[in-house]
Amino acid sequence: MYNKFGSVLRVETVINDPHNFRILRHGKRKGEQVYGWFSMAKGVANLYRYGEIGYAANHAYLDALAVERDDRPAKESLRQLTEPVKRNGKSYGAFNPAKAEDMRLFKTVMDGAFIAFGFQNRDIRTRLLQESKSERKTNRLTARAGRWLKKLQMHGLVAKVPRSQRWKVTPEGRRIMQTALDFYDRGWTQFIEKQTA
Repeated sequence: MYNKFGSVLRVETVINDPHNFRILRHGKRKGEQVYGWFSMAKGVANLYRYGEIGYAANHAYLDALAVERDDRPAKESLRQLTEPVKRNGKSYGAFNPAKAEDMRLFKTVMDGAFIAFGFQNRDIRTRLLQESKSERKTNRLTARAGRWLKKLQMHGLVAKVPRSQRWKVTPEGRRIMQTALDFYDRGWTQFIEKQTA
């Protein structure tokens, strides 16, 4: 994002490695010619898809920047966040805006690097948990990250990207998590300062 000629705010998306994105085209699967979603390759034939992805990424970025800060819905959002959620007879725990671990999770999923393409279990695991060479321990860490993702989903903070193993932050989730992070970064600090003054 930059200010062009000092008067126009311009947002651009550059795709250096398109292979993680999908494109609907004819291709071979198991030796048969099929029409479906395939990895996108570099080439002028895919320019229309580059445009679609860039447009979606730009708007997601601008939407993330446009999160409104209003104390009234913010307080209600924080209240909902701190209560467990029940879905299909199963209970999913609450988040704590004063807990560093929960706020690190929020910061991770809201990272700008994930706006265009979303994030996977592996992204959460490698950023928040210690990696291990042991397959057994890696499976445990994967399961733990999976429980975090499910909890975020049940609270409406993230949603699964169709036909993939990726997740994206929902617009409501971005507003709620930003409110929680603001509280943690500023409100909680101010509260501690008042208590110790």
